[in-house]
Amino acid sequence: MRTAEQRRSYKRLWRERNRERLRAKDREYYKRHQEQAKQRSREQYQRLRHSETFRNQRKENSRRYRELHRGDISAKARLNREKKSARDREYRRQNRERLRQYHHERYQRLKATPTFQQKRRRYYERERKRIASYQRSWRERNAERLRAKNTNYYKHNRNRIQRRVTAYKRAHIERYRLLARRAARKRSSELHDSYVKTVIRLSSGLSAAVIPNTMVEAKRSHLKITRFLKEKSK
Repeated sequence: MRTAEQRRSYKRLWRERNRERLRAKDREYYKRHQEQAKQRSREQYQRLRHSETFRNQRKENSRRYRELHRGDISAKARLNREKKSARDREYRRQNRERLRQYHHERYQRLKATPTFQQKRRRYYERERKRIASYQRSWRERNAERLRAKNTNYYKHNRNRIQRRVTAYKRAHIERYRLLARRAARKRSSELHDSYVKTVIRLSSGLSAAVIPNTMVEAKRSHLKITRFLKEKSK
């Protein structure tokens, strides 16, 4: 009488000896019952896919596969990323106007919703310092580009900008007068180039464009001495 271990050993040995025969038999059975086999596999998968053991086993198998084929996976993933990037660039190039129109319309729809405005406000309040720092560093890195862009925009929209500025000044005339007085006092206290040129222009009748820098520096020194003597005499 064979023991259970002997029976298992004999079955394992028999399967190894008749592997090709068993495979052919399984293929023949699968051909005859293909739909039933697929249905059973789907049902079994649906039963197992929600179990914790099945999910853990899939994660473990995926980890082992990545460890065994790490180099091949990295090369394949890199090649796929390059192909996808090239395909995306070509698609954006061919559909640039359509994509721009789509994103503009989508942004306009989102901007009109209260939820969008609230999210933007909360995000700005939370990240105000970081946003200001990023914007300042970006402007410093792209100073020439911004200058050229602003010049080009003003050249093509000069009349519209002037009308808008004029209308805003008329609506806030008192505020503009206050700001102008503050700016004039600041230029006068700091002896700014524009203030010094104005003093020279009023006393000599010369145009500000023809006044040299040496004359500006000399007049600034003269004004400093005059103010110092005036304060001493008080």
